[in-house]
Amino acid sequence: MSYLPFTRFAFRIGRELPWLREINISRAEFMTVVNEERPCSTFHICSEHVYEDLQLLREHGLVFIPLRKCRRVGGFAHRFYDPLPGQPYDVFGVISRDNASAERFAKAYYRGDHWTMGKLLGYPECCIHFFLETWIERQVVDPIWEAAANTTGHRKKVQIIREFLPECNILSRYAGIRVVPHLVCSFDCEGSAVFAEMFRPYIPHYRKLVKLLSEPTLWDCRYGVAIVKTRYFEIVANSHPYRDRRVVQLGETEMG
Repeated sequence: MSYLPFTRFAFRIGRELPWLREINISRAEFMTVVNEERPCSTFHICSEHVYEDLQLLREHGLVFIPLRKCRRVGGFAHRFYDPLPGQPYDVFGVISRDNASAERFAKAYYRGDHWTMGKLLGYPECCIHFFLETWIERQVVDPIWEAAANTTGHRKKVQIIREFLPECNILSRYAGIRVVPHLVCSFDCEGSAVFAEMFRPYIPHYRKLVKLLSEPTLWDCRYGVAIVKTRYFEIVANSHPYRDRRVVQLGETEMG
């Protein structure tokens, strides 16, 4: 069964962080390609702003190859949905500074070659392997529990990870709060921490964001709904439909 994406975000009273509104990982991904720090990135063109989006790409000397149309959704999407007739939609595609890399990505996309796509996106090889094993082979669309198992080395009803790398804390990514765009293979993945450095110049308030991600975070998931808690905010979003409850806690302090 498939459920449309949803995300609900709320600050705890008196603990608002206004600077979080300036975090835009998509722009950071865009700039790493503009400055030739990696071969490719994915990109969405809005159906209502085709001219402006294409003009932006032209001004930065980027090649764009469209790959598919997708529905505009109101939350964090783990997969694409076909657009509805007469409704606004996005054109999902790949951008690059050179046509050869864009063409290589497009061919890999159409044949389902996620290894090649991951390499062109610059992702760590360990995380590409993890994606193939969990998302592709096992069809776990939100493998947070699996990443935690890779970190701790064993499974429990509640996985408490006391030592982790903040760059690998993607528990709040449903609300765009993260420093890497990919699914990490573990919460202490050194390759992901190194990869995060590429995005540092393009993410406003980077130090504040990393400090936030270094603080205790709780992920509590069951029946396709994940609840994320920090001392500043809570998030409710769609996730993998685990039948039994799965809890991942980053940090020592238990979140209520």
